[in-house]
Amino acid sequence: MRHILPLITLLVTFYACIEEYFPPVVKYTSNSFLTVNGIIFDDDSLKTIVLSRSIDAWEPDSLYKMVNNAQVTIIDDLGNNVAFYQSESGKYQSDFQPQHERTYQLHIIDEFGNEYLSDQVKMEATEEIDSIYWKMKIDPYSEDEAYQGIDIRVSTHDDVNRYSYYKWDWTETWEIHARYWSVYEYINGEVVITNRIPYACWLEDSTADIIIGNTESLSKNQITDKIIQAIPFTQNKLHVRYTILVRQYALDKEAYVFWHNLQNSNETSGSLFDRQPTELKGNIRNLSNPLERVMG
Repeated sequence: MRHILPLITLLVTFYACIEEYFPPVVKYTSNSFLTVNGIIFDDDSLKTIVLSRSIDAWEPDSLYKMVNNAQVTIIDDLGNNVAFYQSESGKYQSDFQPQHERTYQLHIIDEFGNEYLSDQVKMEATEEIDSIYWKMKIDPYSEDEAYQGIDIRVSTHDDVNRYSYYKWDWTETWEIHARYWSVYEYINGEVVITNRIPYACWLEDSTADIIIGNTESLSKNQITDKIIQAIPFTQNKLHVRYTILVRQYALDKEAYVFWHNLQNSNETSGSLFDRQPTELKGNIRNLSNPLERVMG
């Protein structure tokens, strides 16, 4: 006992010396960066360009503010201009249809008169998706339904070997039913029989993650079993009816590197072993100030 007691006393005394530390908060004021978000497809969809500016994290409202009253145009390799109209705050749209093998540039004049121009990009024809299918996902080491579900996958190929880099996005729609069928409604202080309360509804969601792939290191330009959406059984998407619309398009290497770096920056866990943040450089520049950082 004479040997144990001093050891215990030492430990208690050492523990009592620990004090909570509150580091000083330092506010960092950064410059506001123009952010351009938009992808032009070779179809008859409504083309959309979204303009916003980053703001300091200390701002109380949001992490960005929309850019209004800007002039947005697309310039083709023949000098033709297609003007976009502002449909809502920060959103500019047009119904023009680009043509394959033609090059296009995005031209922007913001509300302050600053002029921006993107690099010329060729509109390539993208190969069609070979197949869209699902596979059951079962984790044999867990009974938690969050780890069991359905994986939506795609396969594609390019025999001509024009492209090695791909990107996908999707829009999904599913039907849901109310747990109980209601035939009563409370109106003006009275309970009345009604058929206005819907029993079946439909929800829609779109891609939130960056889904890319490449065949640069493969002997054949073919991608198989690419998972583009994972649906756990804990969600109600598969209970009644479900449909997914997948869009595939080809990228050049510069665009692929941009999306790859953005994917690495976004999909981090916050641990010490994460990749270091990478500065993202798009293909849009300020014509009078090339050193200005433009995101997009």
